[in-house]
Amino acid sequence: MWSIRPLSTHFCPSVCRPRGPWTPPSYRYCNTTIITEKLGNQITASDFSAIPPYNTPMTEDPEEETEEPEITTGDINALLKGAAEEKQFVSASLLFESMQTRNELTPNLETYTIMIFLYNQQKAYKKAEDLWKSILENGYEPTQEAYENILATYTAQLDLAKAEGYFRTIQDKQIMSPSSYGRMFTMYMKLRRYDEAESLFNEMKKRGLKPGIASYTQLINFYESRGEYAKAEASFGELLREGLKPDHVTYSSMIKLYVKSSQVEKAEALFTILKKEGSDIIPYATVVSMYAKSGKLEEARSVFNELLEQGMQPARNIYNMLIDMYSKHDRISDAEEIFSQLEESELYGNIVTYNTMIDMYYKAKLFEKAEALYSQLLERNIRPDAITYNIMINMYYRRELFTKAEFFFRASLADGLVCDPHVYTLIFEMYQRLSWYDKAEELFKDISSSGGYLDPVAVATMLSIYKESKQYEKAEALFHRILKEDSQPRTIIYGIMIYIYDKQGSVDKAEGVYKDMLERGIRPNIVIYNTLITLYTHARDFQKAKDLLVSMDKQRIRPNPIFYTTLFKMHKAAKDCRAAEATLRKMRKEKQNPTPTMYALMIDIYAMNHKFLDADTLYKEVRERGMQTDRMITTSLANMAKLRNTKQINE
Repeated sequence: MWSIRPLSTHFCPSVCRPRGPWTPPSYRYCNTTIITEKLGNQITASDFSAIPPYNTPMTEDPEEETEEPEITTGDINALLKGAAEEKQFVSASLLFESMQTRNELTPNLETYTIMIFLYNQQKAYKKAEDLWKSILENGYEPTQEAYENILATYTAQLDLAKAEGYFRTIQDKQIMSPSSYGRMFTMYMKLRRYDEAESLFNEMKKRGLKPGIASYTQLINFYESRGEYAKAEASFGELLREGLKPDHVTYSSMIKLYVKSSQVEKAEALFTILKKEGSDIIPYATVVSMYAKSGKLEEARSVFNELLEQGMQPARNIYNMLIDMYSKHDRISDAEEIFSQLEESELYGNIVTYNTMIDMYYKAKLFEKAEALYSQLLERNIRPDAITYNIMINMYYRRELFTKAEFFFRASLADGLVCDPHVYTLIFEMYQRLSWYDKAEELFKDISSSGGYLDPVAVATMLSIYKESKQYEKAEALFHRILKEDSQPRTIIYGIMIYIYDKQGSVDKAEGVYKDMLERGIRPNIVIYNTLITLYTHARDFQKAKDLLVSMDKQRIRPNPIFYTTLFKMHKAAKDCRAAEATLRKMRKEKQNPTPTMYALMIDIYAMNHKFLDADTLYKEVRERGMQTDRMITTSLANMAKLRNTKQINE
């Protein structure tokens, strides 16, 4: 026979514990074997085996008569309460479900109330709602605790309408409590309904209900996010006057607030006070972050060393902060030292640690160390994330190791990771450089069909690829798609399409592109003017080209060597010696020296106009400048000689 003990001291292992105000019946037996037999096989003794055996052994007395006590709903409720306190949610759910399958025991209001709480803890909100319906269907009058629990069900789901409905009922019944206000306040904050949250907080105080530390902390964070630092500090002072003890999150929020509001001295003072008081909730991570972000490297390291001296194990995020701090200040040896200490501890580095170290080595051009660390990451069975792949792709792309760059890009896709938009741009540029047009188009279609985001530069690169591969119809289709989806396309998009229409001889379409650009308020740059003048030169519409020059001068856009070359080509096509000489004088006024190509074009223009002496003078200038006579100049001189001979013969 099991030994007899009062239920208040003999609890079922893993479920019951002595509780506060609730006192169970003085002599009820709570025997797990009996409960198991009564309720069936759904609950087994192993469900109650987490707690070690009690000091007083259970003995059998063969002479004592065995008397099986009846298990009541009150006993089950006691077990469920114990499970709630011990957070044995699964065991409690199994016990309740077993109770429902048996006819001997019927759940009552207290049972339903406890289970709603337990289901909320498991985020089984549908089950909690069903139990609330059972309360109403059975004609029970819900208690304050029951209303609190169902309110928690809906605030946790951020169901504003239902939560506000039950909160109004609680107010009408005059059964408000700090926890009901706290739940509504938290929900409003999560939904970013800040005005309602602030109003509720003030109403709570007017009703004489004392807000909890969690509510004050959320309010402080809210004021900090809006830059209302004075209000945040006032709230912190208020909670201290109310006798509330700030927790780790509160102190961390205040230190962050002081740092953000450039009151580092106050943050340091608060940290010093906490240390002097010997507080066990000092937010060391926040303090290290504060010093790291403000560039106080030695102070951050000092806090870290202080933790070690006290025999405390710093959290991994503190190690990561220091590594990141040193990497940003190019103190590679210090970062390596902290990394070694982390690896020697029981924590080891995580993916954030390795990403920071690999990125540091990549930026310092210590590529072998970066590759070695990546290999170590794999050996530790740490799965690379999108940031890891981004770093590796960038590193190999910059080193022009394109095969390896694509390998890591394909690996990231295989792992289902979305790379940074900048990485996609690099990949498109790589495909363009290698003339891998089919791969570029395949990737572009995959991203577009999946609804992924592409950086405007990547889209422009794809348009450029269509231009280079002479897939003009596809380029035109993509261009119109860009105009539809983007109200302010990049200038290069327009330049590419004007170039394509120039190649197709479609002056009207090119002018339409230029018109659309102006209507959208996009200012043409030197590339656009250069492309348009080339277009009009090919179309031999020199007047429109000259009009563009006037417009360009009004916008004070300074020509570059490429543009001047385009102008000389236009002057040559028009055989306009006077305009060419004016362009040459303008260049010299701006102290820009003609290139060999410009000299060749100018010699051609002089020769075409039979100004051979001027051409000779220009060639003499080429030699005086010590410029090499390239192929274009040689060809121009040969053509001039032919024209000179022809003129002499004709004369």
